Amino acid sequence: MKTREDFVSNSSSSSFVVWGTSYDRYKLAEQLRGSMPDSEDAEDFDIYEWFDQHKEFEYDEFIVGDDEVIVGLSPIKMAENETLGEFKQQVFDKIKNAGLPIDDVKEIMLIKGVDTDGCITVD
Repeated sequence: MKTREDFVSNSSSSSFVVWGTSYDRYKLAEQLRGSMPDSEDAEDFDIYEWFDQHKEFEYDEFIVGDDEVIVGLSPIKMAENETLGEFKQQVFDKIKNAGLPIDDVKEIMLIKGVDTDGCITVD
């Protein structure tokens, strides 16, 4: 998901492009904490721990910012003979099967932006 094709400096920012969806980090934590019996408080809920325990997503398929979580697949994971509609359905199915809240494939969109020290800026 995080692909950089230009000069890489010592900067702590990462550019990304993904077909997926975004969540408010605190609302998502509240919804998911029930899946982790030892997590009592959404404020203490560790979203990274949830992704570690749910291996459906590789490290580069989710971005966690201070206030936002973006989940999806990089366009480079789209098969050569796959249509965009088929790819978006694949992304939707992966998110849904992981137990993340999503209702319709129409929620899958192209998201591009920069993650700088936990602050996600989306174009």
